[in-house]
Amino acid sequence: MFNVLIADDEELERRAIRNIILNNFNSDCSIYEAKNGREAIELGERIRPDLVIIDIKMPGINGIEAIKEMHKNLPDTYFIIVTAYDYFNYAKEAIEYNVKQYILKPFKREDFTLKIRDALEYLKHIQDKRRRELELKEKLYSIKPVVKNELCSSIIHDRLSFIDFKLYQEAVNMSLQKAYSMAIRIISSNSFKLSIIREYIEELGNESTGIIAYCLTKDKIIAFCKAQEDLEGDKDSEDMARKIRRMLRDKFNLNTYIGIGSVSKDILELPNSYIQSEEALKYCGEKEKILHFNKLNFHDLSNQEFKEEPEHNKKMLNLALEYIRKNYNKEITLESISAHVNVSSFYFSKCFKESIGINFIDYLTEFRIEAAKDMLKKGEFNIKEICFEVGYSDPNYFSRVFKKIEGVSPTEYKSKML
Repeated sequence: MFNVLIADDEELERRAIRNIILNNFNSDCSIYEAKNGREAIELGERIRPDLVIIDIKMPGINGIEAIKEMHKNLPDTYFIIVTAYDYFNYAKEAIEYNVKQYILKPFKREDFTLKIRDALEYLKHIQDKRRRELELKEKLYSIKPVVKNELCSSIIHDRLSFIDFKLYQEAVNMSLQKAYSMAIRIISSNSFKLSIIREYIEELGNESTGIIAYCLTKDKIIAFCKAQEDLEGDKDSEDMARKIRRMLRDKFNLNTYIGIGSVSKDILELPNSYIQSEEALKYCGEKEKILHFNKLNFHDLSNQEFKEEPEHNKKMLNLALEYIRKNYNKEITLESISAHVNVSSFYFSKCFKESIGINFIDYLTEFRIEAAKDMLKKGEFNIKEICFEVGYSDPNYFSRVFKKIEGVSPTEYKSKML
């Protein structure tokens, strides 16, 4: 149902227009009348008409002035000018105020009916478009938490190359092209719900410094924060960390330690910022409850890893590669393999990429896909079984990764080999 406002100082003209609408579009319209421009403005504020049919020449406030005034609060209202005079200059001026049609009196009933039909069809199209947009927004809102978790997980496990991260950023309405990571560990004897705390952390973000957060373990949250364009060194990220600590202390009576990674120039560099934030978090304590990775060199960390001889690095990497060969079909994370070779995640990640040429996650992925290809060639297992045999828990994700690397799906690859 559309609200239609007829504004004309002549009662007979208003009645004629009203009858045309009632006879042809009665079920679609609620009709209101105004006898001058002032009444049209006042009535427009109250009923918020979808369609206004208005005469230009009226006593007091004329039609054009009334349209200008109404357009301020009703930018989407459809206006039709009806007049006995060919005010061409007025018509040109009125275009910018959403005046869609200009009808000269006297008019034929059939012609006027067509004009009204065009107007109502246009309004129905706009109405349908808005409804579809709302439905789409509702759908996006319902899947937003899932998309956000997938995006955060892909950053943490360095798997951004396997998702459409641009689309994911649009879905969560936040750009991470220039961002940094914070690893937040919560220390408390009181019970707390981590998901509630995550929501409060995200609410601290705004348009210039948005935040998406991820519950990594029962006492740790990883927050990815959009950096301000005029980011002043590490100060702004440290200010945000202090803001988070203060909020969690005041609102939940929680003690927290926060490690901060450096600002990435591109979202594909954000996994490195995550590793840095985890590394900085390890050295947080009562003396340093907030620690930026870039300041690690200024503290006595008793960390001699960066002084180890190349021979030690070689042994460490051989041990890591052997571990992958024996355990690729199990869950392996950067943290677990770093612990196995007894070095920090950051140091292991750095040495692995420098020595092997690709990062740890990419190497593990390629190793698993090569194993899957061998199994597909033998034809002894179905694709779901192969998925689990090479260390994946989701067959759909396994298929996406396989196609990303090989250019064909596991099914297509298998059919070519057999």
